[in-house]
Amino acid sequence: MDLLANLPEYPFKLYIDNFFSSLKLIDALSERNIGIVGTLRPNGFEQCQLQSIEDIEKDPKGTYNFKYDQAGKISVIRWNDNSIFTVASNLVETH
Repeated sequence: MDLLANLPEYPFKLYIDNFFSSLKLIDALSERNIGIVGTLRPNGFEQCQLQSIEDIEKDPKGTYNFKYDQAGKISVIRWNDNSIFTVASNLVETH
């Protein structure tokens, strides 16, 4: 948040990697009208019960699982590609 403190009040869109992203950060940036898409580490999201990495690895390539927060503003998506990816966003929906 300190890195964003000097930004003017414009609607920004950020794309960040899993070192920085978390659901708490996405929620805080949503309050500032900043859109965000970020990859998540397996422990980067709390209280979001997606299909486990072990289970989704057994499914065919292209399989995905998703959840939305209660307000429907944040989506968390996990899919099976060459690797398992988990992404959270307040900008994009599942499809």
